[in-house]
Amino acid sequence: MSRDREPRIPAALTPRTVPARQGARLTMPGADAAATPAGADFAEVPMEPPGQALQEGEAPKAAAGCGEAISWTPASPVPTDIRADTAVEFAANVDAVLGAGGHTHISIGFSPTVDKGKMTQVGLSVTSSIIRPRFAGGRPSEKELALIRRVETFIKDHEERHRELSKAVLQQAVCDARNQPVASAKAIVKKAACDKEPTAQEALDAKEGQLEWVKDSTGAVVDFKAVGAKHNYHVKDCDPTKPAPVEDKPKGEGE
Repeated sequence: MSRDREPRIPAALTPRTVPARQGARLTMPGADAAATPAGADFAEVPMEPPGQALQEGEAPKAAAGCGEAISWTPASPVPTDIRADTAVEFAANVDAVLGAGGHTHISIGFSPTVDKGKMTQVGLSVTSSIIRPRFAGGRPSEKELALIRRVETFIKDHEERHRELSKAVLQQAVCDARNQPVASAKAIVKKAACDKEPTAQEALDAKEGQLEWVKDSTGAVVDFKAVGAKHNYHVKDCDPTKPAPVEDKPKGEGE
């Protein structure tokens, strides 16, 4: 089962309604919050670093007493180069090239081991691939460059948080499903992948799902802040425990 989590950035300075639920503000000292128009929007942008992110290829540890870890494959392709002279231009160019601030693609595999009616090994495999932008040059001022770098880091941290949520929810599902009767184990895995994981992502969005530019009294963009946004990550007919459909072979193949 595969799906994308897309932080959907930004339409630069296109006006948009700010959701009622807002996350904590991220403003530099002296920024004029009252002069802030709605701005570029992200999805699931974290308000703080995602913690101890796994290194490339590193597997998550099984929960205490669990005895089985998911097969975890995090991948981070080379970031997409974006050139800009200002932070606003950087966000707009990211939107034009990627269609969003970044993308986290999640693919889930399921290959259980069953003994005497119980799922002794869940066999859940998760591949997570992050596509994100990277500042690749331009002619920004010192202040604009600092702001561009902060936006760039903000997106990267967001994508890592995205990934960590998926890993945590699905690892817990493995621990909960192991050694359960097959039907119960499948129900646990399906509930985690199709309801708990997307719900966790939506809750993060509700706190910090948009980025807004902060302007000073002259109208110049001096910072950004994160606010809430509503997204739906639930997938119709989701069920990672179902066997993958068998493709029909062309007539004559294998004969």
